[in-house]
Formats: sequence, C-alpha cells, structure tokens
Amino acid sequence: MNAPEGARSIESYIRESLLSLKRWIEKQGFDGYDPYDIKGTSIFLFLRNIRPIVLLLNGLCHFFPLGLRYVLGVKKTKSPQAIALLVHGYMNILNMVDGMKELKCCLQWLERHHSINYEHFCWGENFGWLAGGKIFIPKGTPDIVATSICGNAFFRAYKILGNEKYLSIAESAAKFVLECLNIDKVAKDMICFSYTPLDNFHVHNANLFGASLISRVGKELNNEHFVDYARLSTNYTLNDQNADGSFNYWGPPDKGAHPLIDGYHTGFVLRNLFYIYECLKEIDIKYAIEKGYKYYIDKLFHDYIPKLTDKKLYPIDIQSIAESILSLATLSELFPEALERAKNVALWVIKNMQDKDGYFYYRKYSYFTIRMPYMRWAQAPMFEALSYLLLKS
Repeated sequence: MNAPEGARSIESYIRESLLSLKRWIEKQGFDGYDPYDIKGTSIFLFLRNIRPIVLLLNGLCHFFPLGLRYVLGVKKTKSPQAIALLVHGYMNILNMVDGMKELKCCLQWLERHHSINYEHFCWGENFGWLAGGKIFIPKGTPDIVATSICGNAFFRAYKILGNEKYLSIAESAAKFVLECLNIDKVAKDMICFSYTPLDNFHVHNANLFGASLISRVGKELNNEHFVDYARLSTNYTLNDQNADGSFNYWGPPDKGAHPLIDGYHTGFVLRNLFYIYECLKEIDIKYAIEKGYKYYIDKLFHDYIPKLTDKKLYPIDIQSIAESILSLATLSELFPEALERAKNVALWVIKNMQDKDGYFYYRKYSYFTIRMPYMRWAQAPMFEALSYLLLKS
C-alpha cells in the first residue's frame, strides 16, 4: 500500500496524521468519553439483567452516544490509562516535536491522581464497570492493566529523563501487583494475578501486563523476587497457549465452554511477552512469541485490516487497529517484516477512520461508521501506536 498522492513518503504521511491527532487531543485538554463510562451509570446497572432493554440501550449508545450521555449526565473526564498512553506517545516523539511540557504535565497528573486507600501507587478506571459481567468494580478501583500501563510509563520516563522519583513510583506500582492483587498459585511453577483486588479472574493479557511491569522493574533493581514472580506468572500463560499458537482471553479455570480469541488482546499478550523476553531472555518465551505471531498474522488479519476476532472482521475496532500497529512495530525486533505491515495498517486506518479534525472513529461496520471520538479506547492508543511506529521507522 502506498501513501496517498501528494505525501512525500509513508513516514511523512503518518507524521502528518499523528500531529493532527496530537493537536486534537491537546485541544480537548486530555478529557474524553469512554465506551464503558455510560454502562457504569445507575440506570444501566439497574437494568443490566433485562436483556431486551440492555440491547436497546446498547443500540442507543452506538447511534446516539452524545445524546444519551447528555441525558444520563455522563461528562468527559481524564482517564489514568489514557494519560499513561499519552506519556508513552510523547516520549516516542521527543526527537520529532517539542512535547516535553505536555509529557511532564501528564506525569504530574498521574502522580497526583492514583487510586486512594492503597499503600502503593496504583490506578484504575475513571468510571464503574462490570468485571466479567458479574462483579461491579467501583470507579477508581485499581486494576492490573491500568496500573501496569501507568507503572511502565513512569519506568520509561525514568529511563529517558533520568528522574529517580519515576523509578520509585514504578517500583511502588510493581509492589501493588505483588502485594495487593489476588494471586492464584496454580502450580509449583505457575501463578496468575487477578484483574483487581476484588476478583479472582484468570485473564491472560492482564496477567502478562503485571508480569511485564515487575520483570522490567525487577531487572533494573536487581530484585530477584520481582523477576521470579514475573517468571511464574509468564509460565501460567505459556502453559495455556493453544497448539495453533493462539491465546484465549480467559485462562483456566475461567476459560469455560466458549473460549474467546480476539485481535487486540492477542496483541497485548504478544507485546507483553516480548517485553518479558527482553528481561528474562528465556527461549521458551521466544518460542511462544513465534507461534503466537504466526497465528496472529494468519488468522487475525484480513489483508492489512486487523480482525476483531479470529472468526469475524466486522466491526473494525480502533482498539484492534491501534494495538496491531504497536504490536507489529514492537515485534519487528524479532520479525523485521512486521514493520512494513504496521505501516500498511497505519495507512489504511488514516485513510478510512481518521476525521479531518484529527481524531479517529470508534468502529467501522460494513455499511456505517460510529464516529464517536473516545479517548482511552481510540485517541490515546492511536497516539502511542503511530508515535512508536515513527520512532521505529
């Protein structure tokens, strides 16, 4: 796939897209809506067991996202996870544009807006949500994914900016994973971290988000306790990799009779496995990445379009797009051809899902597009993905 006529090169075309997105995000003051913010409102929670009404409300969310949020009083807010993704993005483009002011602003915001009532630094969602469709997680409850993304943002900031305070915050976030989450000791050499302190779920991508944080911090601090737990956690997910190389969303014993394999969670797994491999350098991790990458490319793409699941293309979800660009660019360290694929994905999404104002649309169906500009789900991941792709190019 070639850059559209008039662009000097693929890289310059992507850079123009990124800068347009950057301007839009900064114009919003980093505030935004989320696909799940409305589902934590009292009316959704009260009616969640009445299936016809839930289907109606979900349809209204898709087709009248702003109007329904206005009626229910849902306002734009800052998401810790989105802010952390923007931190990664700003660090990626420090050599391209002047983003130091915004970078430090985001880091300061994260430092001030962590979850309260916990001994260590940790972060959660800026809305209440249902975990696994079963357990209500109140707003601000820390979770392993948000905490790991934020912790890794501080770790990278320490490596790039040299501020020891950032390493201390990253270490504190790693301690949250080890001391405040529920840990299932599945076997002598396997553990699985829970998603939040309130559940005992076994979710592979979440488990590896935690492992990637504690492996990086552990290696930096020569903390064998951290590294050992990262290895045990990784063993759990490697042991459950399917024979074809795929990874289910749920791990045992939660996998159940209807296993789910989707594009962006597979990307999360492979990308975090690579981060862990960078630290541990163990051959079984590299072998699992190789098997998983082959499945990812063969089964979770339609040409240059990431599929939502292994069984269907539509809806084309911006989270799947962003994660595929970031994962492919990251994995190009092992698979050089992945970088070219990432560029082609970027060209497709810029052409088909970026608004003239700079933001990216939420979902594209075969006959219509949902243009809602969600921050955590769309703009922040795309900002990180495109910036990292340029950094690697």
